Amino acid sequence: MLKSAASKLMWLGRTASMVFGLALVMALVLGAASMAFGANGGTFILGKLNNAATAVTGLVGNVDGAAALRVTNPNSGTNDTALDLRVQAGEAPMKVNSNTRVANLNAASAGRADSAASADTATNAQNATNAGNADQLDGKDSAEFANATHAHSGADINSGTVAEARIDNSIARDSEVSNSFIQGRGAAKHRAQAISPGSNVWFWQMSDSDLWISYDCRSDLASNGFVGLKNTSGTETVNVFSDNGDSNPSYRQLAPGEFFSQGAAAAGEHITFQVQGTYVATIEVFSVHRTSDNKCHVQAQTLITKP
Repeated sequence: MLKSAASKLMWLGRTASMVFGLALVMALVLGAASMAFGANGGTFILGKLNNAATAVTGLVGNVDGAAALRVTNPNSGTNDTALDLRVQAGEAPMKVNSNTRVANLNAASAGRADSAASADTATNAQNATNAGNADQLDGKDSAEFANATHAHSGADINSGTVAEARIDNSIARDSEVSNSFIQGRGAAKHRAQAISPGSNVWFWQMSDSDLWISYDCRSDLASNGFVGLKNTSGTETVNVFSDNGDSNPSYRQLAPGEFFSQGAAAAGEHITFQVQGTYVATIEVFSVHRTSDNKCHVQAQTLITKP
């Protein structure tokens, strides 16, 4: 009887164990499936889009030389990825705690602009803000700097070359001055000489015209001197006007080889000659008798024009 009772008891135990084991398996499967719908601490089921939680899910992997988490998608299609991060509009899809550049992670665009252009734009915007807020540049107020287009006074220009287009048309150019000043085979020359008293010298024999000029310095410097003019041409008679400040200039003709002279005051004289032949020569003669060095000083300047 005891043996029969023990046998029944053992059968009952085995039956209970099977029931409890099945119940435990069902609880694990159904419990895990139910927790996948939002229960924190539940099982993460692969291949399901509805794994959900209301708290942060963390993974800590103490791995040397490799990643703690790797997601691989070996699908041969061209429109698949290994990771898809989704958030609400206006939220960042990812957060990192390092500013170290990630190799091969290059953004083709940022904010609908090339990333380099976006960085330049941000830099330029910051520079513009700084410039707008700057009261001075190198110690100078902005009012001290000229606009890109501005006028200058002629007195401000002390170096460089002024473009032709910016020179007023009323100002003669170098070529215009030279062409109107001396034309053809003309010349402009000068001569000066100190002459000792008692000397009558040809102080200028002009090679550009057939004219010689002489000065007669008297022994007594208080006496007037004489300016002489000679036509050294062998064939041409010339017309001569002379003016020493009288009411009217004097006029004469000088034949080839002919000479005439005109008085010059000792205290100072200015005589203008204009001679016309195949050329026109204007000769300005100044003279004075200097007692400081006991000399007759004579100087002259001539302008000769030829066809």
